[in-house]
Amino acid sequence: NLGFGQTNVTGLITSDTEWALTGSPYYLTGNVGVNNAELTIAAGCSIIFQSTNSLIVQENGLINAQGTESSRIVFTSDGSSHSRRFQFDSDAIGTTFTSDTTFVSGSIFKYCDFTALGTVGSYANDNYNGNFVTNKDLLFSNCKFYNLSAGNAYSTGVDNRGCLVVFHDSQFEDNSCNISLNGWFGTGSRKYYNCSIKNNT
Repeated sequence: NLGFGQTNVTGLITSDTEWALTGSPYYLTGNVGVNNAELTIAAGCSIIFQSTNSLIVQENGLINAQGTESSRIVFTSDGSSHSRRFQFDSDAIGTTFTSDTTFVSGSIFKYCDFTALGTVGSYANDNYNGNFVTNKDLLFSNCKFYNLSAGNAYSTGVDNRGCLVVFHDSQFEDNSCNISLNGWFGTGSRKYYNCSIKNNT
């Protein structure tokens, strides 16, 4: 994104907002909440989490992150350990889809790369951790997950409770955090369609 600006973001988003390519890269210098609003992230943007900060989707909030094959959205970090990078609360707007893989409405991640988000910290006292922590159905389409790590077996790449997370045409490579079929203690599920999974430990 050479030639564009740098934008520091923190605080609560309460009206529909676009993170445009001209403002990329976007640095999360504090936690960012999305409440009663849609956050649209433009194709080609880079989002960089600093310290332990998270992107938290709250009541009636949603994320529309749709890159393209030639202009992907990249989510990464400064390497700091954390408990979660993305959180979808129970009253957030998840994904509505048909046949598991056809997007209808709501939150979506398409043509996004998730890499080097920092090590997920250890699980303790039922504080479930993960790069993604979600109580809502989510669809990841044509996404890449690589160089992600966790502190132990309970600190996962994705932690979902009572919901469905679908990965479609996505790649998981060179990660050191678990990739499983079930959510937290079997209360949620994950489905993988036409995905590549290799070189993970």
